[in-house]
Amino acid sequence: MAALKFLCPKTGDVVDTGFDLDATSFADLPREIIRLSCPHCDEPHLLAHMSAWLGELLPAASAESPTSKRQRDLRG
Repeated sequence: MAALKFLCPKTGDVVDTGFDLDATSFADLPREIIRLSCPHCDEPHLLAHMSAWLGELLPAASAESPTSKRQRDLRG
């Protein structure tokens, strides 16, 4: 079991959701967007499955915040 985490798009800090999952449960999560409250900026964030990960380490592919990655993609 490992903690489900994501990056706060406002601060770039890692947010622990408080959910512990195994790899199978993580893979089986619905692809729906979930609204979670952020302890770093006190704002709600929309968490998409593709922007979350399990465990302590930030995956290399997620080293850039989801917001900045989305903005870069929109610029082309």
